[in-house]
Amino acid sequence: AESEVIRSLFVTLRRSYNGTPWMHKRILHALGLKKRHHCVEKPNNESIRGMLMKVPHLVIVETDKMFYLKRMKEYYEQLVRPPLVVQHAISTATTAGSMPQPVSPFIRHHLNVHVNKGKVDGFAKNWVPKEPSKYLKDIAARERVRALTKGGVYSQHVAHINQEYIKQKSTQYAPRESSRD
Repeated sequence: AESEVIRSLFVTLRRSYNGTPWMHKRILHALGLKKRHHCVEKPNNESIRGMLMKVPHLVIVETDKMFYLKRMKEYYEQLVRPPLVVQHAISTATTAGSMPQPVSPFIRHHLNVHVNKGKVDGFAKNWVPKEPSKYLKDIAARERVRALTKGGVYSQHVAHINQEYIKQKSTQYAPRESSRD
């Protein structure tokens, strides 16, 4: 088998210049690497290989074939894949032969606590939520302002928020029956 000649090396800076000795900075500058993830193509000769041996912890070195194969892999990963087809039909062969799994007492207890809350002792059925705190009212006011500035006055989201706000205000300031008559 003939060995292939490596004509060029692709050098990628994987770590920043920060905190490196001045000589490493000079080497990276001479290689033409300016910032992280910057990749340059250099000829495969002794001087370049010597420079790369001084900073192996800062760079990734790839041959031309490795670089090409990596680019092709990235290209094929980005291609549109065929749609995934899901069939919801249940085959009779699997359902007829399978037995239902028994439910352990541990799982039954957790189902009762988390799923069937109405059947657990101590769960209040007639629970009424408290009035929202000042903090929550401020958050709602900020949301109204954000929706008005971002979506505009005529957006659907703003109309929904304003309807709820007007409904709250109308119940709060309802006209009272006067007793002076």
